[in-house]
Amino acid sequence: MLPGIAQLHLVMDAIRVSLGRGVRLVGLKRVRFKRVIRPEETIEIAADPVPEKPGMIRFQLMIEGENACSGLMLTGPPEGSDA
Repeated sequence: MLPGIAQLHLVMDAIRVSLGRGVRLVGLKRVRFKRVIRPEETIEIAADPVPEKPGMIRFQLMIEGENACSGLMLTGPPEGSDA
């Protein structure tokens, strides 16, 4: 089984690939773990910014079209930056 923290780490890695390595996790909201993810399963990750909430990203992990995990991640600039 893939632990929940590992699932969230996969999402954050995908966000960093898209937005830049300096992006950091600031918070989580409405995270729901819907099913167990087994090591042999292929995970599809979707992550889209929430237009009306800067820094907030809606994410979903799917296995063969089935929702395995979803929620919101609040991201921010790297620690110590002025941005």
